[in-house]
Amino acid sequence: MKISVLIFLALIASGCRYQSELETLNSLELDRIYLEQNSNSGLDKEKQEAINRYFSNVKELAHRFNTDNRFSRNFHRRFFSYFSEDLCSRFVLGSKAWKKVLDSCEVSGLYLCAEEAKHYQDILQLVRPTLTDLEVDSLKKEPECKERLLKLGVFNENV
Repeated sequence: MKISVLIFLALIASGCRYQSELETLNSLELDRIYLEQNSNSGLDKEKQEAINRYFSNVKELAHRFNTDNRFSRNFHRRFFSYFSEDLCSRFVLGSKAWKKVLDSCEVSGLYLCAEEAKHYQDILQLVRPTLTDLEVDSLKKEPECKERLLKLGVFNENV
């Protein structure tokens, strides 16, 4: 009985460890969809919150990927099971939508959105060196993903 309780507690604890990352990924996907659908609209409170949340989450995940070995090992272990086919389409905001979002952030000469939005390209480029060659090849096999990441400067034509 004690062993089954300990196993159950261990399963709960291990599941909770990455719960916040799963919530962040869900938020990232929903905010990307919202921003792509509303990239041409003006800046309102809801859009500003989505912009701040999306780009802050991108920055946080990129930072964790670069500084948290356990987090990055877990990502690499699960890449081909969970992310390879739809990573870009689910989580990466395209360059056209990104530029339109940036334009909507400027109101009467004032920039009203998260600073991370301005540095989106730079943040994504910091993640590229941490990807394995197999992960990069997998992302490049998906034409839409390759195009999206080329336009954002994460990949270059030669690599």
